[in-house]
Amino acid sequence: MSEEASNLGTETRRKQGAEFWADFRDAARKVSGDDDITAQTIIVDDLEQRYNAVLAETKQLKRQAKTRSSDLYVDSRIHKLQEENERAWEVQMEAGKKSLERLEDQLAVVQHENDTLDATLLLQAHPPGNDGSHIPPLAPEQLREVLLLRDEEKGDLVAAIASLKRKHADRVNAQTFGDAASDDTLHELKATRSRLRESILSLTPSAAATDNNGEARIEEDAAALSTRLQRAHDALASHEANAALLKTHMRTLVQIKASERHVAAVLLHVLFEHDGEWTKNDLQTQVAAIVGVDESIVIRALYSLVASGLVRLDRSHALGLVTSLLV
Repeated sequence: MSEEASNLGTETRRKQGAEFWADFRDAARKVSGDDDITAQTIIVDDLEQRYNAVLAETKQLKRQAKTRSSDLYVDSRIHKLQEENERAWEVQMEAGKKSLERLEDQLAVVQHENDTLDATLLLQAHPPGNDGSHIPPLAPEQLREVLLLRDEEKGDLVAAIASLKRKHADRVNAQTFGDAASDDTLHELKATRSRLRESILSLTPSAAATDNNGEARIEEDAAALSTRLQRAHDALASHEANAALLKTHMRTLVQIKASERHVAAVLLHVLFEHDGEWTKNDLQTQVAAIVGVDESIVIRALYSLVASGLVRLDRSHALGLVTSLLV
């Protein structure tokens, strides 16, 4: 009987869970007498309770390890995306800087040629009397044509440099706005993640039966938050693209000379020709002279543009400084 009990004990050690404890009770009853059954049962119940407690604690530790590993992955992914965006922005800035330097060099060359031409004209007007040199005079039409050509080249280069500077400023503003929006969204997601982590850690071992449902709800919430974040990013990119396209179209319309029948359009065009800033009195006088209307009509058109957000009127300036927001 002792050998049979030993073999039975060896077999039960290979089993697990409830089946193991049932076989263990049967073996204890066979080995022990009837008087020891109660004591053995108490010992078995105590061991089973300890086993269940250790099992619940192990599950809790596994959940915590899984949560911490997912947090580290999200943080590393966010930092990696931020670094990639910063590197791409630096490459764009470097390319724009090189293009601007190249245009400035071309402008310097044209300016040098203009200075050389001015010196030539000065020598023709006042030739030296002792060196015996003679520069053949150019015809007035040729001189006028050369000067007009140089002025056009200079104007084109200045306009190109100004356009690059405006694009650079627009990119800086767009990057600043995008970073601020991304930071707000990131803080919101981190706060939500912290709340979810606290709710997970607050679970007790007695709630082990509902772990699967809780994990499913957490995964659904995380998927919903990820979808909301993607939609917010898409909406932000769409708004930025629409705003940039609208601003480009409006700037193009302002660069074209407006019809004299539209006072507001003429006002925007005159502001554009003065680098986007002019005093209020000079601006309204100039526009009234171009359109041929009373200055009160020009003032009404100016305040209409201010209300529309196309121009800004700085009353702190002594003469009232009008600034175009499209330049």
